[in-house]
Amino acid sequence: MLILPKIRDVNEIVFYHPQTKSLIITDSAFNLDDSFPLATQIVGRLMGSYQVLKPSWLEKVAIKNPQLLQQSITQVMTWDFERVIMAHGKIVEDNAKEQLAAGYQWLL
Repeated sequence: MLILPKIRDVNEIVFYHPQTKSLIITDSAFNLDDSFPLATQIVGRLMGSYQVLKPSWLEKVAIKNPQLLQQSITQVMTWDFERVIMAHGKIVEDNAKEQLAAGYQWLL
């Protein structure tokens, strides 16, 4: 488990389950697609997280300490995960690590 640094007044928690090679995240990234209601799809498009695994633009503007977040994401990327399960979005089963790295490219 890793607690990502505060974004505004909220900590994000990231879990790694090594037996299933799964990364479990809360609101640190989204992957909304057409399986969600239309209103959710629209919000996903506005946030920049529609059909792509990445944090929303809200996270980018709300970060209190980008260097600390960068260190945390760098640590997460050392974990041997193949799947990303998130609170908001479709589970990513293919190239999950590469997709998450691409979503955080602006920070790494």
